[in-house]
Amino acid sequence: MSITYKVEFKNDPACSNSGALAAAAGGCVRTSIPRYDGERDMAMIEVPDDAAAQLLEKLAGADGNVLTFKVR
Repeated sequence: MSITYKVEFKNDPACSNSGALAAAAGGCVRTSIPRYDGERDMAMIEVPDDAAAQLLEKLAGADGNVLTFKVR
């Protein structure tokens, strides 16, 4: 069962940070929208299992460019 997160970034208009974050947790970016609200960039990151989700949360929590992340 895969788990999908909505992740908001301060600055990721080229979606390179979201791709690296997803890959580091063994996942992938399903959707990315630069400046979706006029200020922030957003990505939907899918990870394969609970272990990958825990890793994604750890990495996102330590990333100063990540504003918010939550399970969708």
